[in-house]
Amino acid sequence: MNLRLFIVYATLVSTGFAGQALAHGYITTEKIAQHVPECITPAANTFKCARGIEREKLTESRGQAMRKEGALRVRLMNQPLTLTDNETEDGNASVAFSYLGFDKRLNIHIIHVQRYEGDGYMVINHRSGKQAFPSGYPIASPDGKNFLSMSEDMFAGYNPNNIEIWQLASGRIVKAANFELEWGPESGDWIDSKSIRVNKRCFAPTESNPTALKPCGIANIKLLNKKWKLFE
Repeated sequence: MNLRLFIVYATLVSTGFAGQALAHGYITTEKIAQHVPECITPAANTFKCARGIEREKLTESRGQAMRKEGALRVRLMNQPLTLTDNETEDGNASVAFSYLGFDKRLNIHIIHVQRYEGDGYMVINHRSGKQAFPSGYPIASPDGKNFLSMSEDMFAGYNPNNIEIWQLASGRIVKAANFELEWGPESGDWIDSKSIRVNKRCFAPTESNPTALKPCGIANIKLLNKKWKLFE
């Protein structure tokens, strides 16, 4: 089954948290985000959007994940994990963690990581406790052996502008491919477990909008001879 990335974009504005820089980033899938009020405003705030999603996902977790005394606590199979926000004025150290849910196919917990400038993700294997930090929200391959992550940031530079493919094996989460791009990955699908289709956006500046983007075609990623290759 093809799984399409969400179309919801979030603009990072003043959060009450330390970060106040402008950036664009994916938070989660459209199916999840479209029901969260904090994620569908015209200038959605990444931190508030993530916390809005967390509110729903903590309820769904039935105690597997909870927020207590300013910390996010996740019950892994063999160990507890506590992630504590650091809302400091020191930009380099400022960070907040929000729970985005559990992916049964990948057997991972998904955490949004809000930094002073930009944001990212942490994924944690439920059984082994191994962690990885993809640049975008993980989208599982049909066979559950890999996931796709995408990040679009063509202007601010706070986040990567890339496509990553991660492999899961024996409790480990390993980056199998990383493609740095001159165009932005607007959305993407797994066609099957060995091929991906990505919708591209390119620069289209105008006098009134120097940061404008426009659709500019399709890119494909395929697994050939055990290596992922990008075809633009």
